[in-house]
Amino acid sequence: MKRILPIVLAVMLIMTGLVMFPVTAAAASAPDIEIDYSPTELDSSGSVSLSITVSNNDADITNAILSVDGKQVKDIGSLGAYETSEYTNDSYKISTKKLGTDIKVELSYSVDGTTKKASSSFNVGKGSGAKASATAGKVSLAMTASADKTAVAKNTDVTFSFAIENKGNVKVENCQIKASNLNGGKVIESFSLDSGKSKLVTYTGEVVKDMEITPTITYTANNKNYTEKMNKITVKVTDAVLDVKISPQSTTLTAGESTEVDVTLKNTGNTNLKNIVLYDNSDNKVVLPSASLDKGDSMTAKATITPAASGEIVFYAKADDGNGNTTTYNSNIVTMTINEAEPTPSPTPAVDYSAGVTVNVTVDEAKLKEEKLMSFNIAITNGTQENYSNAVVSESILGNIETISTLQPGTTTVVYEQAYTDSATYVFKVVATAPDGAQITAKSAAVTVGTGDEPAAGGTFTSLGTILIIAAILVILIIATIVLLIVFVKKGKKKKAAAANGNPYFDGEEEEQRIIAGRAQRQPRERPEAGVSPYLDEEDEREARMLDEMLAEGRTQRPQRIDMEDVEIAPREEEPQSGPVLEDETDAAIEAKPIHRTKPEPKLVEPEEPDFDDRNMF
Repeated sequence: MKRILPIVLAVMLIMTGLVMFPVTAAAASAPDIEIDYSPTELDSSGSVSLSITVSNNDADITNAILSVDGKQVKDIGSLGAYETSEYTNDSYKISTKKLGTDIKVELSYSVDGTTKKASSSFNVGKGSGAKASATAGKVSLAMTASADKTAVAKNTDVTFSFAIENKGNVKVENCQIKASNLNGGKVIESFSLDSGKSKLVTYTGEVVKDMEITPTITYTANNKNYTEKMNKITVKVTDAVLDVKISPQSTTLTAGESTEVDVTLKNTGNTNLKNIVLYDNSDNKVVLPSASLDKGDSMTAKATITPAASGEIVFYAKADDGNGNTTTYNSNIVTMTINEAEPTPSPTPAVDYSAGVTVNVTVDEAKLKEEKLMSFNIAITNGTQENYSNAVVSESILGNIETISTLQPGTTTVVYEQAYTDSATYVFKVVATAPDGAQITAKSAAVTVGTGDEPAAGGTFTSLGTILIIAAILVILIIATIVLLIVFVKKGKKKKAAAANGNPYFDGEEEEQRIIAGRAQRQPRERPEAGVSPYLDEEDEREARMLDEMLAEGRTQRPQRIDMEDVEIAPREEEPQSGPVLEDETDAAIEAKPIHRTKPEPKLVEPEEPDFDDRNMF
């Protein structure tokens, strides 16, 4: 019994493994990510041509997003079972620090509400130099496999296409394409491909059941043998069949140019189709006239595409059959050729011909002064690089002066002379035809001509010398007026000062004239008393005596009036009197003061009117 127990346990383990194996195989497999890039090495930072193909090997997936090096590059969206999606970038930039490191490619997606991820990577090596790379050679093939129909009725012919491009710098030889379900698994075609060349291989066969094809290609390069797998192709046999055909209006475009694509959809199956959605080569939805097609019916649509690079384009449609199954249908394959755009020439800046001509006028002043001749130097400048025609020089007073048939670039001088008659202001103008045919007018600044010897119109003096003389006269008159005002002001102040001091006279001169005039009017009278002045008052006597003394001493300064009441007079020595004493009419005034005086007895002579020479007084 002990010997039988180990044998039973071993058998049970083997049976458990056999039972579990189909379960593992039946589990949903992750989508395949195939990466193709060229070149595979760079000496420093640069760009590579990158192509990534995502193949769904099982149930439909949704929310599929493709990322490279952590950055989203394509939102795939939904991908049906056995469908593929491709991302290409002919100038994917690789930094120096990324050389020689794995660059991660990741696909995040959802299956039945569960988020999953699939990933792969590629590595761009750092070359040891251009010379070494050229010697070793670079091997790189870009490959794409497709079918013109992905869902067909039984016994329908399907054309399979295989596009190969040699992106390396060495020739590949003995290329052979095989597919297990095509051509009995035999070689479909053999060929060689030079660097930079492309090859399209097609095979048409009848489909009788669902097919999943994974083509392979083998080739030789640099004395090495290579085997690579191409992307999978899935063709389903169904009663629901939708035929999608595209026809671009132009298959050769310039970079950035768009073209319109005519699309025809026909239900060639045995069941009606609904929920039909059409997508272009960039996964953009195309508007359809209807979302359903009965069997045998068809409809058309139009789309506008702008291919970024040369290559094949394919549209696809999705539709539901009567049983609730969704199927994807690919269109026929069309090859597009995109040429590089020619550089756009820089626009020639517009020339402003209206401002291209200027006029400057000067006058010969020497001729004007010496010869009375107006000599105008008219400088006409063409500031452009083109000729003007029929340039007419004129002035409103002088009329037309000259016509220049061709006004070339640079400065042209015209001299015009005319006898001077009167001062005037002149404005010269040039009217010419510009190179673009438009008529332009250029004017000079105003030029005033005058000799300065005569007034201009309206009596205005134009001579600078005359203006200066007038200005000098005005200044002199202003100064004289100011001096007179000062004299009158001072005299008025003197008058007010004299009146304030009790002096009724304005100045000494007026006082002197008053005294002389008063004496001339008075008549002397005889007085019985000796020594008394024949004049009426003592004050006049004192004034006369002072004038006599002044003339005797030769003084010419006018005397100032003195108030005798404030003057203290010393007594004179007694002199013998030789005649009668004159009566003193101011004895009462003298007695009122403590000061006494005696007067010498005057001689008895007839009084005479003193003869004064007024010219010698001052």
